[in-house]
Amino acid sequence: LLEHAALQAGLADAAAGAPARSLLDIGAGTGTETAKLAAALGVAPKGVTALESSWALRHALSARGFRAAAALDELRGAPPFTAAALLNVLDRCDEPSAIVDAAVAAVAPGGVLVLATVLPFSAKVFEGRIGGGDAGGEA
Repeated sequence: LLEHAALQAGLADAAAGAPARSLLDIGAGTGTETAKLAAALGVAPKGVTALESSWALRHALSARGFRAAAALDELRGAPPFTAAALLNVLDRCDEPSAIVDAAVAAVAPGGVLVLATVLPFSAKVFEGRIGGGDAGGEA
């Protein structure tokens, strides 16, 4: 996903502005794309917070040096992020607009939001209610 030339150009432009110091990735999965995005934005692993509902994936994210959390509720009181990402997660939640709203609210003014979704959009929720009150994502 992050190898696409147009996205790389946009990330380079974003990194050339105010440097990102922190990244929130909602629905980070294994963290492979998260690590690529963090590197493109110049964010060190300790500045990355990855949301993932799976305990096993949170463990893998922590092993990469990322802060791993299950839901946005765990981040209450944290300073806003300079960048946030929703990479192929919106088709996997009940309320995609709630996830987008939560990501926008988590980013500092002037920050960067990277959003990607599969097309054609085909919503599939695999377990539980995702995207409701706590806005935690599943990927």
